[in-house]
Amino acid sequence: MNRRSRSNPRIAILGLAFAVAAGCGDDSTTDAGDDGGFDIDVDVEDDGGIDVAVEDGGGTDVDAEDDGAEADAGDAEGDDGGGPDGHPREPRITECPGPLPPPPAEGVCEWVAGTGDGLVLVGTVLTPGEVLRGGEVQIDPGGDIACVGCDCAVPADVPRLECPRGVISPGLINAHDHITYVNNVPYTLTDERFEHRHDWRRGLRGHTELDYNSGASRREILWGELRMVMGGATSLNGSGSTSGFLRNLDRADQEGLGAPEVDYSTFPLGDSDGTLLVSGCSYPSITTAASIASSHAYTPHVAEGIDRPARNEFLCIHSGATDLVQEQSAFIHGVGLAPPEIAEMALDGTDLIWSPRTNITLYGDTARVTEYHAFGVSIALGTDWIVSGSMNMLRELRCADFFNELFLRRNDGYPYFTSEELWLMATRNAARALGVDDVLGTLAPGRAADIAIFDGSARVDHRAVIDAEPQDVVLVLRRGSAADPHRLLPLYGDAPLVAALPGGDACETLDVCGTTKAVCVSRETGGTETLASLAAANASQYPLFFCGPPAGEPSCLPWRNAGPPFPSPEVDGSNRYVGEPVPGDQDGDGVPDDEDDCPRIFNPIRPLDRGRQADFDGDGVGDACDPCPLHPDTTTCSLPAPEDLDADGVHDASDNCPRLRNPGQEDGDGDLIGDACDLCPADYNPAGAPCPASIYDVKRPGARFGVGDAVSIRGGIVTAVGSNGFFLQVDPADPAYAGPEYSGVFVYTSSAPAVTAGDRVDVASAVIGEYNCQRQLNRATVTVMEHGVTPPAPVPVTTNEVRTGGTRAGAYEAVLVEVRNATVTNASPAPCARDSGANEFEISDASPAEALRVDDWLYAIAPLPAAGERFTAIRGVLAARNCCSKLLPRSVDDVVYGSAGLAALEPPLSYAREGTSGATIPDPLVVRLTRISAADVTVTLSSGDPGLGVADVVVPAGALEAPVPVSAVTASTTPYTVTATLGGDVRTAQVRVVGPAEAPRLAALLPATAAVGVSESLDLLVALDLPAPAGGTVVSLSVAGGGTVPPAVTVPEDRIHATFTYVAGAAASSDVVTASLGADLFSSAIEVYEGPRPGLVINEIDYDSVGTDSAEFLELYNAAAAPVALDGLAVVFVNGAYTPATEYRRQALSGTLGPREFLLLAGSGVTVPGGVRSFALPNDAIQNGAPDGVALVDTA
Repeated sequence: MNRRSRSNPRIAILGLAFAVAAGCGDDSTTDAGDDGGFDIDVDVEDDGGIDVAVEDGGGTDVDAEDDGAEADAGDAEGDDGGGPDGHPREPRITECPGPLPPPPAEGVCEWVAGTGDGLVLVGTVLTPGEVLRGGEVQIDPGGDIACVGCDCAVPADVPRLECPRGVISPGLINAHDHITYVNNVPYTLTDERFEHRHDWRRGLRGHTELDYNSGASRREILWGELRMVMGGATSLNGSGSTSGFLRNLDRADQEGLGAPEVDYSTFPLGDSDGTLLVSGCSYPSITTAASIASSHAYTPHVAEGIDRPARNEFLCIHSGATDLVQEQSAFIHGVGLAPPEIAEMALDGTDLIWSPRTNITLYGDTARVTEYHAFGVSIALGTDWIVSGSMNMLRELRCADFFNELFLRRNDGYPYFTSEELWLMATRNAARALGVDDVLGTLAPGRAADIAIFDGSARVDHRAVIDAEPQDVVLVLRRGSAADPHRLLPLYGDAPLVAALPGGDACETLDVCGTTKAVCVSRETGGTETLASLAAANASQYPLFFCGPPAGEPSCLPWRNAGPPFPSPEVDGSNRYVGEPVPGDQDGDGVPDDEDDCPRIFNPIRPLDRGRQADFDGDGVGDACDPCPLHPDTTTCSLPAPEDLDADGVHDASDNCPRLRNPGQEDGDGDLIGDACDLCPADYNPAGAPCPASIYDVKRPGARFGVGDAVSIRGGIVTAVGSNGFFLQVDPADPAYAGPEYSGVFVYTSSAPAVTAGDRVDVASAVIGEYNCQRQLNRATVTVMEHGVTPPAPVPVTTNEVRTGGTRAGAYEAVLVEVRNATVTNASPAPCARDSGANEFEISDASPAEALRVDDWLYAIAPLPAAGERFTAIRGVLAARNCCSKLLPRSVDDVVYGSAGLAALEPPLSYAREGTSGATIPDPLVVRLTRISAADVTVTLSSGDPGLGVADVVVPAGALEAPVPVSAVTASTTPYTVTATLGGDVRTAQVRVVGPAEAPRLAALLPATAAVGVSESLDLLVALDLPAPAGGTVVSLSVAGGGTVPPAVTVPEDRIHATFTYVAGAAASSDVVTASLGADLFSSAIEVYEGPRPGLVINEIDYDSVGTDSAEFLELYNAAAAPVALDGLAVVFVNGAYTPATEYRRQALSGTLGPREFLLLAGSGVTVPGGVRSFALPNDAIQNGAPDGVALVDTA
């Protein structure tokens, strides 16, 4: 039955069966351990360093590996409950009469050839509600199922595949994936968990934006589809496609199925920009009911998150012109919903597509599937994507099974879902959700023979599927292809079986964990690929399979317990938990059993629950285990009436809280919004008008208003105006003024705001938002009430208090502050967090470690201060800019300079001739100030030795530097030290006094080694140890090899260096250039090459690895036959988005790099091979914007 023509056979009376199954929170005296001796051993994977070693305090034993090895989450051994009578919802087991064929000598199945048409499969056959042990599946010549039963009366000449130890299932159907992201790998799990998908998509509310890329190539998609086929899948709803392997049900690439394409929607609200709303429906573009009316199946992403914005998405698509809760709909995720929404889905025939692994990895929680099941909503299963989901459907089933075994426990000790019910989520239910249940998902006559056979030697019935590894997938069959829709084709399986089937003779073999398998790559790709070519093209991609738990697999252990630097998981009253079922907390949800309204079923307090476990009907039994979540104190209930979805006895049309049970309809402020759902029950705000609020209500931790709430704020004072918004602060004269902490907020206007500093304004309406760690007001309606108001006085602070991570940085964000007696500690700091770092500097009133960044967004201090510059005071707005705490001066009046400081005395070494006075040589000695001064500045000079005389120097007003004349009295081979002092600043330099009889000697010929192309030129430099005397110093030159140099070069009078040009010959050679002065000889080895230049090159760079970019690296390679000196070289990283391009990071190099050796600049996640030199790179060090670049620079 397909989605468009199906009936809606919802259960009218739901409660009694559920009460037996769950019974959570009741007064039963049955102990957790009183389960008839039912024991479970669950192996828990190493979920990002979270080790679980738990027991339930009774007869249910849960053992976890804690030896650091990676165990396998969800590998629960046993049957569907393990008790003597089995789970109350177990399927019927039918033992077919007649003996089974004997097991084959090798493998699971044996091919029995025949001359007839079609094929018969013999083994354990899985059908909804019944398991046929020793059953048969007859497939007709066109690839359709003709019979399923104990005896299909098949003619003896029909070929048979006898699998006495095999379990025959429909091919698994992946109801949710993003196949165009298969080019990524799983992101590196941290302690951070999110509240909504826009948190990790856009880096909102202080969260980390995940690093991933779309646009997988055809070869990468083929690789990903083959990975799923090896996990028993035959069909996919994946928001992308290519021909071959899987039926792509949302595209035309259906391999001959010809079903209507699934209407797949990632952003049904048009909110790809990250819009978050807790109320109202002003999303960018909501899909209409009319636009999906002709859709055969519609799968939108809805409520992916655990907070109020997630729930609000549903509230904007459930009625009227945007009613997407339709019979053809299947909502993907559905995490942040409450019983009325789930009940409405049940009433309207809308399914759920559950992706537990990605939910738990990202949010530490998942959809309340027990509630969906209780209401009769059909649940399908999907992997989501490789970044945070499962690599194939077997791993997603394993995750669902693990979560079910450990966190969803009935009072009788059994897991909530049977193994059959989990299996149905990957077969029949998935087909139903995608509108193809009339042709796929069930072994029944008339269905396409998309079939997977699993090894049942060690596991029986549905466990053979749920616990299977890739080597346990015996055979995957698909009916047809685009070229021939009615031909049964093998895709993957045991090599002898694949080879025996039509179309399998040309398939390629590979070893899968010790079992020889075959994959039909060439046939499925139309001969364009082989297994070898596909593997080569995907060498850096996630593997096809693992023999054991997949490396880096995202977690299935629910966990929300992050500490700094990550955002707190305690949001809007939600609680912390670490997913450890322990005595006193059997379900591991962080709520003690004696306080838990579902002590056996995982139901932590979510942000959308506003501080208490979800119990919609208020009867003390949590929604997750309540047989009747909408009806208090009963175990026999029906679905709510469509006109009263919250089941409080008041029709929705007149209910003042239609989504919250409030039979009393209390409304203290008379605004027709019930107190139970009114954000401001004491303030009249009809029709969802903004709630009157103060800036404190918006900014304080735990404030009653959160992101997405609409508020109005009156009487604030504009303190600063930027290009796309302004800062607003509470007036100290306001009777409600409560101090400067949390008294400021940024109002985002997108374009230049029509206000000026000193305006008093009313914000009639605004929506609370958050952007890159800054809480702000969006979509504001602003009226200027008064001009020329005196702004609040800046709050004196220390840099340590308000720097990024400082103890008062959050409290004073968007507040005017003042730092006193501060010094510039870094004139060009590296970018902070998500920022570019251009035109910024750091100041500190203590140590450099306590520095605060100063930003130019409101006012640019020009020129930028040099290191050492002092400020008597610098004030402005403290802002959270791109997750960095920064001081934003507003004008020149906010910058009060201290006295000019002494920046330098340079050069470090200069010379003077005995008996002379004046400037030093070859370059004059100068003092340089930190900034230009409006008055003359006197710098005190001393030498400490009568052999060199110096005097105080005056730097004239308006100048930055002045020369330091010296009197060279006595020659000395030991340089004299000159000291310059200005206030507390002290700088030193050295001056060598040269005697009249001293002659310079040759000190160097540079570079000592070099490489140059044939016929090219190269400048070389000779250096003396002393300045050349009058007339200069002549240095003789010669070359051995094919190149040429001049016979000599003259170092001019009073200079130390001179350059000359070497010209290479017309052929490759190894030349030696020699410079001589008296007995002094120096040489330079020059490699003359033809073709590409050997030497030090940037050989490879990885600038955008998945996740936190800990695996970034840059590789240098010395391609020359000689060592390369690294001293003086640096790798410079450039942000090309600025004009001119701006350096944002530099790594100085040192030492030497031998011939044909590598050197790595590597992030923390890179494994550096033994013997390879490396320098550490911070995580997220390499920017990846289109104009960005990297260069190897000789800093000399």
